[in-house]
Amino acid sequence: MFLRLITSAALFLAIGPALAAGPAIGDSTQITVDKQQFALFETQVKADLDEGKRYKEITPENQTVVKNALERMEQRWQKAGPDGRLNQNDSVDMANDSEIVSAILKHAAADSRLVCSREIPMGSKIAVNVCRTIAQMKREQNGAQDQLREAQEQSLINPRAGH
Repeated sequence: MFLRLITSAALFLAIGPALAAGPAIGDSTQITVDKQQFALFETQVKADLDEGKRYKEITPENQTVVKNALERMEQRWQKAGPDGRLNQNDSVDMANDSEIVSAILKHAAADSRLVCSREIPMGSKIAVNVCRTIAQMKREQNGAQDQLREAQEQSLINPRAGH
């Protein structure tokens, strides 16, 4: 699963710079990116999003952004010439959409990384393995900070509440 993620990310990261390079002004050559590779990547990402495991840390809004960007990219490929080349405007738009998708997927991959540690539960002396994603750890940290902030605000409002 992790290898599939790395392969998909590497493929997509390769597409963006290739599209962004673009031809020089006045150059009649156009950028070619392998349409079949894009189709495989698009199919894999959409399947992974629908499955809900690999990119589970992507918000529903960002999932929609990714799917819409992939759809726009597919539509550009449908307009490609018979030689499979994109015109300059489509190449630039493709690079922009590629960057959007790449950024969201990279962030999701980082947040979905699993980190395990040995912890001793309160009231016990036996350590257990606890595994959390980076996103879960961030949510727990933010929740703890919010609780601390609320307790501090309560003590300012009612200073005798803690005595």
